[in-house]
Amino acid sequence: MTPHSAGGAGPGLVISAPRTVDIWELPVPPADQLNPFEVIVRAHCSLISPGTELARWRGAVVAGREGAPAKPRFPFYPGYATVGTIAACGSRVGRVPGRRVLVAAAHRAWSVVDTRKSLCIEVPDTVNDEDATFTRLAQVGAVSLQLCQAQPGDLLAVIGLGLVGNLAGQLALSRGYRVIGFDPSPARRRAAVECGLTEVADPGDLSAQELSSGAVSVLECSGQPAALALATRVAAIRGEIFLVGAPWTDNRDQLAGPILGSLFDRYQTLRSGWERQLPLAGATPPGSLQECDRDILRRIALGDILTKPLLSDVIAPEQAACAYQQLHEDPEHHLGVVIDWLTAKNQADPANSAIS
Repeated sequence: MTPHSAGGAGPGLVISAPRTVDIWELPVPPADQLNPFEVIVRAHCSLISPGTELARWRGAVVAGREGAPAKPRFPFYPGYATVGTIAACGSRVGRVPGRRVLVAAAHRAWSVVDTRKSLCIEVPDTVNDEDATFTRLAQVGAVSLQLCQAQPGDLLAVIGLGLVGNLAGQLALSRGYRVIGFDPSPARRRAAVECGLTEVADPGDLSAQELSSGAVSVLECSGQPAALALATRVAAIRGEIFLVGAPWTDNRDQLAGPILGSLFDRYQTLRSGWERQLPLAGATPPGSLQECDRDILRRIALGDILTKPLLSDVIAPEQAACAYQQLHEDPEHHLGVVIDWLTAKNQADPANSAIS
């Protein structure tokens, strides 16, 4: 690795073409070239997002955005959940080298983060590196929990129990909501139960569920049009539905009629669950991304949010190409994949990982 003080380059993941992951040597500036608000972070580990990153790996675009201004799609630098140590910092950062931080940075050994524009918060000593990376995925659903009309004690539904949905459900449960989760995958439902979400169901069995008057708020975390139709059935009269999962697939076989009919007849509200609704910093209601993440880290430290059942693989950077392939082909057994940038070897339990 190139010392940060001298600048140079360090390894990082690049999706150079659809379904192609390479390791490139990416530039790292010398410490004396940082602006006053930048930090250089030496990565310990980073978590692959099986939603956004896998969609980019497949070459997908968000459905309905084809008319947006054309931008180069590749190379794409994946990743936004990294834990590491500050190696150098600008004069106005307010932090010191050696502090362990969670940053929204790509999968690379060294990252430069502008703290005015991107997440950079300290990780408590009681939370280990791997657990802390899941905070960034929990943040995705946490924003909707900050904005929803449901109150503790109300029924809140989560559709899609991947990393984002599972963590959103755990966070809601820890805040006092009654939570019911839906996912067609038996493995994801089992993982949800291991994480404390005892009310889980296959969407095909909805008729057997006792939802009383319906969920006050629904977090749709899959991004699938069929799941939105399910959300309108699960939501109560005057309930609300947050689109937390990005619509990476443009499924034109799903008719809008049933969705629109339910929204209209049941006075339901459909709204975006995109994280960018909240500012990066600040404590004024409804809060900020930084405050969301500090709360999540605190709950992980207390054991209110569990990540161990979600961690399926710990891999070396050189195994990343295979990891993306496994996430695509075998999502039942590969859910939370962490890249270890320090030891550069696979530490996964062989019983839980087919990545080699």
